[in-house]
Amino acid sequence: MRMLLFALAALVATPAQAERLLVDYRVYPPLLAALDDMDGNVYFEQSDNPRFTLDRIKVQGATLDTWQEAIELVIYPRNKSVTAPLDWFEAFRSSEDKTCPSTWEVLGSDEGSVLFSRTQAKCKELAGQSRIYRALLGSRSVFIVAGLYRGELGDEMRGQWLKLFETARLEP
Repeated sequence: MRMLLFALAALVATPAQAERLLVDYRVYPPLLAALDDMDGNVYFEQSDNPRFTLDRIKVQGATLDTWQEAIELVIYPRNKSVTAPLDWFEAFRSSEDKTCPSTWEVLGSDEGSVLFSRTQAKCKELAGQSRIYRALLGSRSVFIVAGLYRGELGDEMRGQWLKLFETARLEP
């Protein structure tokens, strides 16, 4: 069974991080096709920001800058005082709304993760985007798998993203 160590193991499983995020990309055929077609214009990594590590995979679009659809993995350091996924979400939403107020909706949560959407952003960089995130709380980090779409998110794509996010799990 092929399982993608999403965002490449070098970024996800460092010695300082005891966990890896595993996502079964096979459940989302457009992502599988993008990864199989690694043409140098599919993958973006931003790891120089001390606040987070970001990997983006362009699923649809001409270039990494003009993507129509992308899947992201973001890794944030975990604040040990935040123990519940919904508490982490509230802190994240509050922080993000300071620079880009948006409409947020919690779609589900369990003891280790929260699934939520972000729409109707009131800032230029996110305007017109639909986003769905699943955040998984690890022992030292918070791992986020996100689907980004420029435009109105259709029911079929939303369903496929949700299936993809359901496969996300942390492994020691």
